[in-house]
Amino acid sequence: MALRGIFIKDDYLPEYGTLVLIDAFRGGDPEPPEGGEQLTDGALDLQPGGTVAVAGWGWLHGNAFDGYHRVALELHDAAPPPERVAWTEVVETPYLSYSGFVGLTFLTGGLIEEGLDLGAPGAYRVRVSSRAAEDEGLLWRLQFWPAEPEPPRWHARGERSADRPKWFVTDLIMMGAWSELTGRRWRLAELAEWLLVDRATVLDALEQVADRGTVVATGDLLGEFALTTNPPREPGYTSGVTQLPPPGAPWDSPGYRPPPGPPPLAGLLGQDGTLTRWVDGETVTCPTVPNPRRALDTPYGVVVFGEQTVLVRPGGELLRLGSGHLPGTARLDPDGRRLCVDEHHIGRQSYRRRHHLDLLDGARRLEWLPEYEWPTGPVSQADSRSGLMLTVASADDVVLTGPGGLRRELWLPSTVRLAPGGAGLFTTSHAPPALTWFDLAETDPTGVVRWLPGGIPPDRGLVWETPTQVVVTVELRDWAQVGARLLRVELRRGEYQAVPGEGVLVVEPWFSVG
Repeated sequence: MALRGIFIKDDYLPEYGTLVLIDAFRGGDPEPPEGGEQLTDGALDLQPGGTVAVAGWGWLHGNAFDGYHRVALELHDAAPPPERVAWTEVVETPYLSYSGFVGLTFLTGGLIEEGLDLGAPGAYRVRVSSRAAEDEGLLWRLQFWPAEPEPPRWHARGERSADRPKWFVTDLIMMGAWSELTGRRWRLAELAEWLLVDRATVLDALEQVADRGTVVATGDLLGEFALTTNPPREPGYTSGVTQLPPPGAPWDSPGYRPPPGPPPLAGLLGQDGTLTRWVDGETVTCPTVPNPRRALDTPYGVVVFGEQTVLVRPGGELLRLGSGHLPGTARLDPDGRRLCVDEHHIGRQSYRRRHHLDLLDGARRLEWLPEYEWPTGPVSQADSRSGLMLTVASADDVVLTGPGGLRRELWLPSTVRLAPGGAGLFTTSHAPPALTWFDLAETDPTGVVRWLPGGIPPDRGLVWETPTQVVVTVELRDWAQVGARLLRVELRRGEYQAVPGEGVLVVEPWFSVG
């Protein structure tokens, strides 16, 4: 019994009172094991974390609260012996890893950049122990070791468990989910022993889940019985809209399919970080960094934000620019040479700083920023290419200012945004999905709607190839109608093209205006 690896996070700040650990995505299309669909995150109606912690296929939630927590993740080659140090709450639960690498994140999501390397995907057991820290938050110890799935078992319950009957129901639901996968059958006394409660508490919870239809006990509660879950609902969340109106022309024409067009102008990135570009009719590939989140083309190469930030020179050479950058804050100067991007560390010693990077020679300068303050004045958006600035004056009044003393007041909704290059303004809608284009070449822009297929989220993966042309990501349900995974829309002329290429991220092209 040896310790094989350890990762410690001294200042983990959970969201909504929930510690969240997940598998890092490493590409491909992972699927839960046969008979384990109920173990996917979001498949069952749960209170996050249960009374102590619950886990499934690629996820683990712990019952936390506000404040900074200290979390230790450990990998052992076999079950570690019980600790002599007293822990307030302890549970052992199976965990199915599809990537072999786990890390801490948040309930609302986040990229796994650091964590514990389990060595390989597969089945593990994890002992989750927690107790109050001397200063604030909790101390957590999560000990992983390889083991075939066996239902969870609670070894210590604190006072919080007794005060949270709804959270105990979650414990029972996950006991049912794992019992269903493993085929384990129970007697009432044994089930109560594994849940570390009395029989009356188990019977009361079984009655609650039976009323809700979440877990069914099949057999004799006075003898032997099995626990099964009802067919899981689709993971994730819905807006509550059961039927969306159909999109408009040309998508409302039966059998319509856009004509094929050229590949993305600046290239595509795969989940593994492979950059594919089309140069003079030839396909050129080179490696970058895994799990890319954004990519910007520049006159000096392609900047890729992932677990690290790198610049891919035209010849394929990689220049490392650092890590921890927030891709959405990245901005290039009008010449495309200088890049600035923010970093925000949240912890016991939080800080914000801005990285100024010279893409010509890799020179760097740091600027320390004050703690973030919500803006109190009018909301503005600037475009570095054209020098224009859009300011929201009121709900139906926006003001455009720019070089040479330009000032235009436009009676447009406050949701309009300035398109890169300054050729127009645009809004997005989702039911049905559409982009509305307001052309600034017109004296009084009234807007024209460019409809999208029914499953395309217009705000996700929107990439501007030119000042009037975008590429959007096509959802799986619309691949057959579009004929590709990407769709190009020329907003001024209302033309559509199916964009070839295999990848998950479109490189944002560099273009200048003047």
